[in-house]
Amino acid sequence: MALQWTMWWFVSLHFWFRARDESRKLCWGDVTLQQDPTKDGGEVLVWTSERGTKTRNGAENGHRRAFNPKICATDTDRCPVRFYKLFKSHRPDEMNEPDSPIFLAVKHGIFLKNS
Repeated sequence: MALQWTMWWFVSLHFWFRARDESRKLCWGDVTLQQDPTKDGGEVLVWTSERGTKTRNGAENGHRRAFNPKICATDTDRCPVRFYKLFKSHRPDEMNEPDSPIFLAVKHGIFLKNS
């Protein structure tokens, strides 16, 4: 749970999320791990697809961001890219599709019965 909260913090802080609705709409394919062209061998997380928000619905041209927000690797113990890779390693394979939600939750109240 702490790993998910940490990823939520990094995404909210660096991608300027204002409300929980933006985090809820975020899909796995919206954030991509790319090579940083400004650093040799460095990596960066890029928010590539913005969904509608309270002030930007995605249809108008005047309210789009001028650039895609990024989270750069810091090469420290608290490196956001390192946490992203760890977060990815704990996800079920079927939830790594581009349209899967990035933040998963446990479905409480569902019990498996022995047949």
